[in-house]
Amino acid sequence: EKVVGLDQDPPVFFASKLTVALAVCRMGCFESRDLATWTNASPGMAEWPWRSTAVPTSSAGLQAPELQAFNFERETITERTSPRDVSRTVQMNGTVNRAKRILDVPNKFSSIGEALEAAQDGDVIRIKHGRYREQLVIKKRVHLVGVGSGQKVIIEAPAPLIWEGSEGPPTILLQTAEAKLGNLSIVGNSSAPAVIDNMCGEITIEGCAVRGGGAATGIRISDSATGTIRFCNVSECRAHGVAVQRQGHAAMEKTHVFRCHCGVMVGDLGSQCALRGCHIQLNFQAGVVVHSSGQVLVDESEVTRNAVAGVALSVQARGVLSSNRIADNGKVGVCLSEQSLASIRGCDLRGNAGRPLLKSESCDDLVELEGNSVDGIEGDATPKEKLVPSPGARSEGGNSL
Repeated sequence: EKVVGLDQDPPVFFASKLTVALAVCRMGCFESRDLATWTNASPGMAEWPWRSTAVPTSSAGLQAPELQAFNFERETITERTSPRDVSRTVQMNGTVNRAKRILDVPNKFSSIGEALEAAQDGDVIRIKHGRYREQLVIKKRVHLVGVGSGQKVIIEAPAPLIWEGSEGPPTILLQTAEAKLGNLSIVGNSSAPAVIDNMCGEITIEGCAVRGGGAATGIRISDSATGTIRFCNVSECRAHGVAVQRQGHAAMEKTHVFRCHCGVMVGDLGSQCALRGCHIQLNFQAGVVVHSSGQVLVDESEVTRNAVAGVALSVQARGVLSSNRIADNGKVGVCLSEQSLASIRGCDLRGNAGRPLLKSESCDDLVELEGNSVDGIEGDATPKEKLVPSPGARSEGGNSL
């Protein structure tokens, strides 16, 4: 599909899909017995000064020049749905064949929910800037897009009337085979399990800011659902910025996940996630956590300044880490335990406060290292004294030590 309004080639907007098997999620970040005595409790605000650390301007997330050059209104409204071209049709997942309609909020419909009720498969709901206090259930194949530059359309979940201790609904719940969200700010509430919850279909989230607002998870992809997350910011979630579980699979591109308990969680057998060009930073525990046979691919990304670890794999997790900067984390760059398998190639593992790589004995023959840059030595899962950088550079196994 041609992308209109870009100053450069469009392939940055594409991400490959993954195949999956079976998964069951556990919420904990470090449940490994090997790590129980080593990680301790995650540091609090006083111990880890993330609040005073500015989020860097980079090519990831909403700072991306590709996103700033992408005109959502022109792409989704003017160019592709011009009233003069009424014969133009839309096919979402190959099932719809009719003229696309534009539903304006608040001009024609007073609320987004009202527009969703009137929408048909393939319609675009165009939302003008403003704050909308709504909880949305998407049951049709539609595209929700904010008008104008920046994320000036704020969809915020209202405070739910629930019993203490029970869960409230997510801000956006997907109950259809396919939907798209673009150019929106989406905020959760303290009782919700997720801000955006997809448990049944395929969702594309592009150019959105997702803020927890006290919700457990920013974006949850589970139960055989799929998700593509591009040029987004995900922040301030109690548990995970992005959670992929129970046969879910996700592709993340140039997305920034920060100030969450854990950045990205992939749990258990069959769950898969691919990250390319992402920034995972300033999270209270680990940047990327994979456990119980979950699988992750991290490529050309920055996983930095997380309080405990950059990437943590446990309980037969699988990971491929290539051409990343996994640095300046509070304790360790990459942590492997309980027969987890990893291929780490061309990564910068320098500057982590503890060790660049920490692995248990069960992982000794399951780790492939090539062309990595580190300023310490490999470690095992036994707590030891803080590593001192080697006084002279040397080469071992293709790694620059």
